[in-house]
Order: sequence, then C-alpha cells, then structure tokens
Amino acid sequence: MSVLASFQAWANKGKDKYEVNTIFNDHGRVDDMRNGLAEGAIRDGYDAVMWMDSDMVFPPMTLIRLVSHLNKNPKLEAASGLYTYKTPPYLPHVYPKLDNGKFRIGASYPIEQPFYVDGAGFGCLLMRTSVFNRLKRPYFTFRFKQGKIIKGEDLGFCRDAKMKMLLDPQIRCGHLRLTPFGIEDYIAFNHAEIQDGKITLSKERMHAIMDIMPQLKKGSKKLTHN
Repeated sequence: MSVLASFQAWANKGKDKYEVNTIFNDHGRVDDMRNGLAEGAIRDGYDAVMWMDSDMVFPPMTLIRLVSHLNKNPKLEAASGLYTYKTPPYLPHVYPKLDNGKFRIGASYPIEQPFYVDGAGFGCLLMRTSVFNRLKRPYFTFRFKQGKIIKGEDLGFCRDAKMKMLLDPQIRCGHLRLTPFGIEDYIAFNHAEIQDGKITLSKERMHAIMDIMPQLKKGSKKLTHN
C-alpha cells in the first residue's frame, strides 16, 4: 500500500478529517520548485506541507507517523524521516545541532526512538505552514560560488526558520540510484555500532568520512558526538 493510501485508510478510522492534495513539480531548480509549492500551500490555506523527493522510496506508514508526531505536540513544527546520501559512505541526513550558523553532523544518536534535531534534509519532511509566517520570500534559496553550491535550500531553510523539529528513525527511507540506499547501508559500510538503542560511529571513522566527502570540510557542517 502506498504512503497516501495508507494514510487515507488510517484517517478514515479516526475522528479527525484530513484533506490531502498531491502536487508534482518536476522541472526547474529545486529551490524554485519548493518556493512554488510553499506559495500554493499558503494560498490555499493548508495546515502543513509534506515534502517528498522523487528520488526516494518511503515506508507506507510515513505520513501516518509524521502527522501523529505533530498532532501529539502542538509546539512541534516539523518532523522528518531518516535517509542517507545515496553514495558511499551513505552519511545520514542527521543534524542535531546548529552551532554558530553551522550544522553539526550526528555521530551518535537513537536508532529506534524519535529525537530532536536542528536541521534535516527535505526529502521526507512534514512541516506546518505557519513556519512561513516568520520568514521572508523567497523561502528557499541556493547560493553558488564558483559554480559550487555553498548553501543548500533545505539546510539553509532550517538555519533561517529554526524550527522545533523531530526526526523519527523508524521512518527509514531509501535514496535511489539504480537501487535504494538507506541507514542499513550506512551501518554496514562504516561498521557502525548499535548499543542501548543508539547508533554510534567512532571519531576516527567520522574523520575518514570527511576525507571521502571533502565538501563537508568547507565549514558548512561539523562533527558532533552525543
């Protein structure tokens, strides 16, 4: 069953009524597409936007779990699933802390229980449209320098919005090349350990990842151990 079909079946059993509008945008720059979708959601009075990237696969319960998180906590502004880069070393998009304008990369975090983060990719993220009220247009922007991206539209948005946000590691998404890659590939490739419900990578391995992914050394992100 698809994500949307699973959600509709779940919603039909409850007292709350949901109106879901599915919009596909497959041309233009990613920041322009996100801005267009955001403007449409605001204009049409929707309470939340569910961002789902087209090069990913999602568990059927994805939207159910994310909506449930927001329903349980009115102060929560966004909730994300767990996914990774689609090339080795399959680094997860887990950014627990924003420190002096730079996101720290998580090296140790829960693998079963939801936890708070300051940043997340927008490949699988549900957010309240009320967040846009405190931001200026355009909401999403790329920044380039010498032909290279120095500010992504998703983490840049998180930096500006400073949302109260949860990451649910039980929503394990696949990032597609020819086949999906996810957190299991990250664990296996990097010999990560799981102890007491937390996934942990050694500092040595994290520094090795930095060598493999030199773009992470440019000052946009730092390493953190929790």
